[in-house]
Amino acid sequence: MKFRELHPNIRLRVAETFFSDTISGMIFPFMAIYFAQKLGAGLTGLLLTVNITIGIVASFYGGYISDKIGRKKLWAYSEIARFLAVAIMAFVNSPFIHSDQTAALVTIGMLLISNICMGFSGPAASAMLIDVSTPDNRNFMYSVTFWSNNMAAALGSLLGGFLFKDYLFELFAFLAVAHLISAIVVTFFITETYVPNKEGTLQKVSVAKDIIQKYSVVLKDKLFLLFTVAYLLIVSLEFQLPNYIGIKLSESMESQSIVPFLNFEIDGINALGILRAENTIIIVIFMFFINRLVSRFKNKHVWLIGFSLFSLGYVAISISNNAAVLILFMLIASIGELMYYAPHKSYLAVLPPDHLRSSYIAVNDLVIRLSYLIAYLSISLSAFLPPVVMTAIFAMMAVGGMSIFIKILPSLEAKNEMARDQIA
Repeated sequence: MKFRELHPNIRLRVAETFFSDTISGMIFPFMAIYFAQKLGAGLTGLLLTVNITIGIVASFYGGYISDKIGRKKLWAYSEIARFLAVAIMAFVNSPFIHSDQTAALVTIGMLLISNICMGFSGPAASAMLIDVSTPDNRNFMYSVTFWSNNMAAALGSLLGGFLFKDYLFELFAFLAVAHLISAIVVTFFITETYVPNKEGTLQKVSVAKDIIQKYSVVLKDKLFLLFTVAYLLIVSLEFQLPNYIGIKLSESMESQSIVPFLNFEIDGINALGILRAENTIIIVIFMFFINRLVSRFKNKHVWLIGFSLFSLGYVAISISNNAAVLILFMLIASIGELMYYAPHKSYLAVLPPDHLRSSYIAVNDLVIRLSYLIAYLSISLSAFLPPVVMTAIFAMMAVGGMSIFIKILPSLEAKNEMARDQIA
């Protein structure tokens, strides 16, 4: 399979997100620092929490609307609104505005609008990828998008570390241009992939009641819920790295040398940075090599082995304070992530019915936000529980998730075969 053989919508989506995500990566990972300096840590935490919460609500509504009116229209309108919001962010952070507090308040307001737009467009864009792909090319498609996302994040973080402090106005201006280009691409070059029937179009009915009815159908899908819960239990282990694991390493890991004969020592904070960099580098460099290596094996075996390696790696990282051990098990976890990602997305793609595809994806997208909550809860628990107990909890989460995956695997395989038969 080659990139040029993918549907034009997919190729445009990959290019568009790589461009905008690279610039976003120069800005948004550093915005908490920006707001804390201008508004104070207490108010910043409150405002960012409100942003996340409203983003969740917007994602649910976006999934509902996308299944009602189609993908392209909602996505295009969202990109136009994001362009306007970021353009305002650029203006208030320009040399023409001299009030730091005013700039920060307007910026966080526009960030809220941007998050709402992301909530609207995210399920629609993800559903579009499924609409124009097939069971045979989804592994490759998701491998490409996964690599592109990680490369954009790596480039953005690296460049942002040098540019954010002194060139924030210019970065916002570039991001506004990126969203304007995205709006043009979506409006004039992306083709609509889902046209709802007349019963699916928006009617003058109780929207709240209709949303509840739509999502109640999703929440009654036992296979999908088990699939989502199992994924949450396992993938939330990764979110422990910058939270519980990071704190543990900073507090309990003594300075040590990775290579005995070199006079170079790292402490817990250094180790956290190295582990995060290692994960990104492995994904960016070895994605297509691993993908080609495992392509000869069945999806179900690659999927289960990948999750097993991923779980083993992060459980081991959660208990160790040895630098060499940490680096070794991050390698194992990263290889596992490379293995499970594309098959997992392929299984997810066959679960939703066509008319509820965006709604299903909106629910599945909650996994990331709930993973953050589990990570924050782990920090609180660690104040009362010793590290060995915390690791035991993580191990039980991994075993629980893997047990659910093994249980539902026959049903997932049956769904996958059914999708292949429908195409054939």
